[in-house]
Amino acid sequence: MCDEAVKTLLVEDEPAQAHLLQETLKLARGVRFDTQWVESLEAAKAACAKGMFDVVLLDLRLGDSDGLSTLEKAIALAPGAAVVVLTGLDDEQMGIDALRRGAADYLVKCQVDHHTLVRSVRYAIERKRLDDERTRTLGAIQETAHALGLQEAGGQIDVEPLLMRLRQEVQRRVQAEMVLKESEQRFRTIVETFPGLIWIMPQDGKGGFSYLSDRVEGFFGYPRRMFLDGTISLEGLVHEDDWAKLTSAIQEAVAEHQPFLVEVRCRKADGGAMWIQNIGAGVYDGDRLKYIIGASLDVTERKVLEKRILDAGEQERRRVGADLHETLGQILTGVALLSKAQSHRLAGSKEAHAAQEITRLLNQAVSYTRSLARGLCPVALGGEGLISGLYEYAATISETYGMQCVVEAQDGLNLPSEAVNEHLYGIVMEAVHSAIRQGRATKIVIGLASRDGKLELTVRDDGKGVRNRKHHDETSGIEAMKYRAQAAGAVFKVKSVSDGGTVVTCTLPHGKGHR
Repeated sequence: MCDEAVKTLLVEDEPAQAHLLQETLKLARGVRFDTQWVESLEAAKAACAKGMFDVVLLDLRLGDSDGLSTLEKAIALAPGAAVVVLTGLDDEQMGIDALRRGAADYLVKCQVDHHTLVRSVRYAIERKRLDDERTRTLGAIQETAHALGLQEAGGQIDVEPLLMRLRQEVQRRVQAEMVLKESEQRFRTIVETFPGLIWIMPQDGKGGFSYLSDRVEGFFGYPRRMFLDGTISLEGLVHEDDWAKLTSAIQEAVAEHQPFLVEVRCRKADGGAMWIQNIGAGVYDGDRLKYIIGASLDVTERKVLEKRILDAGEQERRRVGADLHETLGQILTGVALLSKAQSHRLAGSKEAHAAQEITRLLNQAVSYTRSLARGLCPVALGGEGLISGLYEYAATISETYGMQCVVEAQDGLNLPSEAVNEHLYGIVMEAVHSAIRQGRATKIVIGLASRDGKLELTVRDDGKGVRNRKHHDETSGIEAMKYRAQAAGAVFKVKSVSDGGTVVTCTLPHGKGHR
């Protein structure tokens, strides 16, 4: 039906109603209607004499015919067409009676939209086809029985058992059509009320769409047909820095028969950008992927808010670090010097030892304050600054907590920009803090390497494992790391390992945020 036009005869004596129905048919997607409009049954007779129609849309109340007799005449004029009766709201009972007289379906005019009309025409044509097939089958049975000499004494053939089977088959098909109709209506209701997009991609997942809901034009500003005919591909829509992230998430999920959730930036027709959250999963026939179905939501406002929160947190972290270093650190240093001078004056007295201990503790507090300040406000993280910053941070953690914290960084890495490095550094700090406070770790390894064309940051500890951590701070810490990973354009994962401990992994495609 998609390749050839559906030849439609519209018999309606009200021009405004006829125009509305013709425009409604033009809105149909996936099927094309070749519609001829006539205003009377006499004109319909002339049209049927000139050609055949697939379906007749018939108003029962015409100037030259009225009521169910109009239906009987129309069926006689176009015996090969499915007849769909159009009634007014107060004629609904007549529509039901029309079904008993041979109409394929009936529609109440004021309740018709293009979805309902197209669906009704489709089903009407199919029901007509089934009825015609049944008639031909009965004729063939009669001819075959006659040829085989199966007539009974009265010259008739006992085809009642066969008719019973045919009736059951027709009833089964009609019931299946009704179930399909209800299922389609439920799906359409979900699609039309869902605030985002519903889409289906072929199994190769190379960026084409076999289905896309109507909201797409409101999302991106491009007509829906441009996506379906391949004028705009998914790769052309997604920001080039996020394409590898999207395809990796889909491929990994499909390989593991798991759903995926990934957020990427997309281009709009007006040149603007928007953040889209994509949720989807593969549909399989056994182990064979049939297609990928998913939904997309506009999360631009949320991403802008997240960025503001992260930026505010980053500014506050740097401010606190600067205050620790420049204010509290200087005060403690001054007090330590005074304490040292006082301990010299008390040399030889019984208070000298206490003064020396106070000086030692003050110097330790100065060292700890400076370590905290370096962690909160590290030196520039651009270029190799990330690696040197991680080494310094690991040394501070080892010294402060009396544990083993080491960095394993691969040589010759192509590191991201300073803005992305700050997010990676923040993820390390959050993961280390979580490992110490909630995981009770005694050893932490911070890894930075290039694997399969991607920069991979890992934080591995020997603590309790993320499943055994039930503190609220653990959940908020993981969420903070997720936000930073998304802001950096990276894929974030956290999992417990079989031999104890937790591994936090942040994977950044090369080219995303790189200098």
